[in-house]
Amino acid sequence: MAPPAIYGEPKINDKDGTVFLEVTATGADPKKTQWFYGDKELDENETVKFSNADEGGNRRKFVCEIRVRAEF
Repeated sequence: MAPPAIYGEPKINDKDGTVFLEVTATGADPKKTQWFYGDKELDENETVKFSNADEGGNRRKFVCEIRVRAEF
């Protein structure tokens, strides 16, 4: 089995005080996916959310959503 590989370019989107980090990978297992900030692994909590979706062709889109400011 081939190791996971990034498909295309990772993306960073900022919308209404929330940052979305998006990457599409081939051959990646969502259960083994980890997100890092520098050397520190990010944990999912009230401000950091992880999701993924099948993109077809053995590709999955992985998203790390980080809320950077409180909603008013």
